[in-house]
Amino acid sequence: MSRNERTTCAELIEPSLQTAGWEWEREVRIGPGRVNLTGDSMYDASQQIIADYVLRWGHLPLAVLEAKAEGTDAINGVQQGSRYARRLGLRFSIASNGSEYILTDNESQEAETLTAPPSPDDLLSRMGYSVDWDRWKATFDAPWYIDQVTRKRVRPYQEIAIFRSLLHFASGNPKALLLMATGTGKTFTVFQLAWKLFNGGALARNRILFLTDRNSLKDQAYRAFAALPADERVRIDKDAVKQQRHLVGKVFFANYQNLDETLDGKKVYEHFDPDFFDLVVVDECHRSGFGDWFGVFEHFESALHLGLTATPRELDQSRRALTDEEVRRDTYEYFGDPIYTYSLRQAIEDGFLVPYLLEERVTNVDEDGYTGPDGTHYTTSNFERDIRMPERSTLIAEDR
Repeated sequence: MSRNERTTCAELIEPSLQTAGWEWEREVRIGPGRVNLTGDSMYDASQQIIADYVLRWGHLPLAVLEAKAEGTDAINGVQQGSRYARRLGLRFSIASNGSEYILTDNESQEAETLTAPPSPDDLLSRMGYSVDWDRWKATFDAPWYIDQVTRKRVRPYQEIAIFRSLLHFASGNPKALLLMATGTGKTFTVFQLAWKLFNGGALARNRILFLTDRNSLKDQAYRAFAALPADERVRIDKDAVKQQRHLVGKVFFANYQNLDETLDGKKVYEHFDPDFFDLVVVDECHRSGFGDWFGVFEHFESALHLGLTATPRELDQSRRALTDEEVRRDTYEYFGDPIYTYSLRQAIEDGFLVPYLLEERVTNVDEDGYTGPDGTHYTTSNFERDIRMPERSTLIAEDR
């Protein structure tokens, strides 16, 4: 008599995983499922998205495993395992009935059947990362910060964004871009990344600069790091530099406009040594076209650079060659492709954002386009990217 799924997991799959060197988390909730817009409850428990196993090397998640009963062909779990792995942003998934292990690479779509689970080293090697684990392993394994009052925890997609960032930086890549939908907790994600970096010992100086382009975002970021003592969180402006309050702390918060101001014949950011920070984070980095954090990045060139955005700015280079200044306003030109993307659509499907109804409003300039004083013709795709039209935005918002 063949084993059922639960017994197969306990007697066949888990001992094999242990032999291969894995740690694992059982029945991982990827998300609560889509929010109900009608009905008595916000969520339907039957719509929860739950993976049988997330396989880890230490704390680092590397694969999803979908389990089947001993008498069921493992191939029956391949599609679901791949679907869950893609939702988590993991490259590998495994389907197993305890005797065969079907490993799927969800990037290449190649699959192979094994008689035992692959090892963590095998998957890390396939991913192509080259990491100095003597330096970085403690950072990967450092615990999350959990607030003792709110008990707020890292969500699965935030965890993947953090580990992708660590793998990227630990492999010698100095620039990274995280593309995450508005409302999915980019600042909280960066706080947890910083918490790991501070507690893992991978940084040389344990100092991070968090750049914003407006006071409200700077204050929001400052509050998001409230787990750190007040004397380790520093707001930077000309007054702070004048009073010599800008050199002691762990996380430094500034608007790049303030850093670009002049004090005693130097830019404010030039009052820091070029190697002062280990990591520079730019929130809403696509807005660089309307300001300029570029000089800050050039000055702190030796630091790791992390860009955050929900709406990357990509300029059209098909019609003409762009100037150097225009090119540096292109999010992808500076940071490269996103190392992790969590889209609005996926956040809604997972149940972390609420669905919305889209009502279309078409103005005359959307229908006909707009020709500027210099003769350049703009269409809807250019609005709020290459040209700002406040009156159009106001009319649409007011539904006139």
